[in-house]
Amino acid sequence: MEIQTWQVPIFPLPGIVFFPNSILRLHVFEPRYREMTRDCIEGDGLMVVSLLKPGWENAYYESPAVYRVAGLGRVVDYKKFPSGKYDITLNGLERVRIENEYQHSPYRMAEVSRLNGFLSSPEEIGHAIQRQFQCLSRAMERLLELLPQMRPIQQKILASHPHPGVVADLLAHYFVTESYDKQCILEEQNVLRRIGLVQIQIERFIEQQLHKHYRDRL
Repeated sequence: MEIQTWQVPIFPLPGIVFFPNSILRLHVFEPRYREMTRDCIEGDGLMVVSLLKPGWENAYYESPAVYRVAGLGRVVDYKKFPSGKYDITLNGLERVRIENEYQHSPYRMAEVSRLNGFLSSPEEIGHAIQRQFQCLSRAMERLLELLPQMRPIQQKILASHPHPGVVADLLAHYFVTESYDKQCILEEQNVLRRIGLVQIQIERFIEQQLHKHYRDRL
């Protein structure tokens, strides 16, 4: 079966992993990405945000390597400043794989394909996902006992996105701190395993918060 692909500009960024259904706000100041943003806004509004691989500092102004699984989003709001800089808001649409990339002076373009981000197989449907999701929910409750100010975010996620796979993505967006851990979650298409990965990271975050709490009391 032929893989459907389409061409979009790449916005390679350090420390940023872009999940479907999330909102990402960016300040665009480099000339090449200002031009990319202008072209994007004048076109279909689509761009791919991809995490830079370690070592990107040595080749930042060239074409440093990026992770091939990335987030596709659409510009839903923007502000252009007299200097030519932009503030943009992206709405996350899809997980995608970068199949090929090429230079479209002065920025990079990618040929991307859609990745399945929901159910990978029939056996995922039903009790297994629900049990794993309940474990994740219990971990979140423990976290929110430590950080009650974050509860409105959790409630908003659950109210707006009932699918366990989407909830896991958004919890990762808000509560997983390390970008490379987020990247592993983004790359996991199997919902059951993805929920498990998010649960592990939430539990690690709880440990960090408890450690900080006890250290601050010393």
